This record gives sequence, structure tokens and C-alpha cells, in this order.
Amino acid sequence: MPAPHGAPHHYSIGRKGRKDEPPWLEPLCRIAVDFRQTNRSIYQLFDEANPDLSDRSGFVALVESRLRADATLVRAWQDYSADKRVDAGPWVDGTKVGYYIRGHDNRDKRTHRTPAAACADFIYREARVVLSQPPTHRRSAR
Repeated sequence: MPAPHGAPHHYSIGRKGRKDEPPWLEPLCRIAVDFRQTNRSIYQLFDEANPDLSDRSGFVALVESRLRADATLVRAWQDYSADKRVDAGPWVDGTKVGYYIRGHDNRDKRTHRTPAAACADFIYREARVVLSQPPTHRRSAR
């Protein structure tokens, strides 16, 4: 049984046999690609990845490292964010990230040194939002 969201995972050998990579890292980083290529909802993809959200800085460091190794993943997350049609939620654009609320100024804006760092921050924010939605509000971000 997977650990609940936010609960620490006991890591096993992950992608490429590296012990320091948790099993959720690769599926999580591929969500933006898989969202375009499958009929699964954004909630289903995040739920299946089951990321450990208990340590924001550790999460962001792991995800940023993985994204730096594959620019196509960074582009996929940038495109996913640009295509979102929501009344409120996180966004990423280049090296900037924030939280959008329709009819209000953008909130919690930050500028990162690289697009990979901005995407890692965005993915953490998006995972928190998507996985915290009550079942009746789980829907596609399209």
C-alpha cells in the first residue's frame, strides 16, 4: 500500500539504480507529458505518482535535479501551465512562478535562476493544490 500524501516514503532503488531517488520522482516529473498523451486526469496522475510532499526543500531539489537532466520535461511543464484554464492555481512562466486568482493580483510570485528551478517549485505547488481537492472538485486542468 502506498504511503499517504505527505507521509515520508522508504526509498528503494529508483531510476538508473540510484538509491537516492524515490520511486515517485520519475512518474511525477513525467505528469505533464502523460497528461497530454493519456486520458487520465491530472488528479489521477498526481495520485498515482504519490509524491512525498512532507519536505518542500527536499522535494524541490530532487525534482529540479531531474528536470535539469531533460529539457523536454521543463518544456512540457511550461506548456501545461500555459494551457491551464482555472479560476485559481499555481502558474510558471520561464523562471517566474506564482499563484493566480481570477480578478486579483498574482500572489506569492518568485523568480528563480533557471526554468528547471521554477518548474520544480511549480510542480510542488500544483501537487499540493491538486491532491488537496475534495473528490467532487477533482477535474482536469484543461
